[in-house]
Amino acid sequence: MQQNLLQGRGHTLSQQLQIVSDLLCGVTNHQCKAQQKLMDLVTC
Repeated sequence: MQQNLLQGRGHTLSQQLQIVSDLLCGVTNHQCKAQQKLMDLVTC
């Protein structure tokens, strides 16, 4: 139930987070890996 709610309400939010993580990715690769793991948790 929570996953559906997160997918529905947080879709645009996750897109924004992806853009932000992409920007951080250019700054530091270490953060990039951490952000990717975070995004995997969020999207899954």
